[in-house]
Amino acid sequence: NLSLAEIGTCYSLATLCSGVILFWVGARIDQIPLKRYSLWVCIVAATACIAMSLVHHAFMLFVVYFFLRLCGQGLFRH
Repeated sequence: NLSLAEIGTCYSLATLCSGVILFWVGARIDQIPLKRYSLWVCIVAATACIAMSLVHHAFMLFVVYFFLRLCGQGLFRH
């Protein structure tokens, strides 16, 4: 089981990392067709949602939070 401190740390680090990456990934919207970009974001976000149900350790939680923050709250707005 993960402690509240581990969950909070994973969430904070994933938010920071996805925020840094967001500038580069978000700029890709101008270089690829919008349909492909939107499909990619939806697939990654859906996969991250499914993966959230399979989390058993801190690293996996970090990865899932990273993709949820990047795709869900970062790239869906484009």
